Amino acid sequence: MPDQVEAAVAAGDEAGARATLAAYERSTEHAATSESRALLARCRGLAESDEEAFDEALRLHTNPFEAARTALLLGERLRRTQRSGRARAHLRMA
Repeated sequence: MPDQVEAAVAAGDEAGARATLAAYERSTEHAATSESRALLARCRGLAESDEEAFDEALRLHTNPFEAARTALLLGERLRRTQRSGRARAHLRMA
């Protein structure tokens, strides 16, 4: 489902991204691992344009690949909003 949220956001389908996020929240309601919580936070960051959720995801990731993917998504979002200084750090990390 995280890939579906990402794809919906990239396609400009905000309603689809939020619907998928809601389904993912229900399916991971009892997830106890920090990686599952990190993926959920990344999905919130994408679907709700919430930078704090991205920051939470980066703190929680245990999988380096997923952490890099989150950093890339956040860096791209920051760059698009003309915050290249902050974006650069995340893009380098990715």
